[in-house]
Amino acid sequence: MHTDRHWIITVPPQREFRASEEMRRLGHDAWTPVEYRYKRANRHSGRRVVVPYAILTRYVILAAPSLPWGALNQLRGRGLVTGYLSIDGFPAALPHAEATRLRSIGDHIEPTTIRVNRGIRCGERCVIVDGPFAGQTVKVERIKKNEATALLYWLGTTHEVKLPLTILEAA
Repeated sequence: MHTDRHWIITVPPQREFRASEEMRRLGHDAWTPVEYRYKRANRHSGRRVVVPYAILTRYVILAAPSLPWGALNQLRGRGLVTGYLSIDGFPAALPHAEATRLRSIGDHIEPTTIRVNRGIRCGERCVIVDGPFAGQTVKVERIKKNEATALLYWLGTTHEVKLPLTILEAA
């Protein structure tokens, strides 16, 4: 049987890593599930670096026998903690098996690269590969930055829709 329970702490946006680091500095086992993605080092070079991104945004998982109220209040005063996940007003513990599974998610996943420009041009027919319209064929009318305006035949009529280029492939 495990003596530590896993608590879900809520944090402000984009503060997951800093909050978990501060909790560890205070002597608690805190972490956030991550995935690793490639990011360009700068816009002028082709060099890429691997960067961790939080999978559960605004959440940090804390392993402790009970919630460390002193540490939470200290970090709340510094703007790093906004609260904790609760059920009927009482702190809710995450089952140990789920916490273990979440902790291991980012350990074995290789970073992925999404090619934004897949050589799609105006006037071409493309297939939507993700989302609610997956499998539908559209005709691209305009491309602006990372978004395509396309004509989609749906519910008996043609609609002009804006789609991210990442979900389109040439037909």
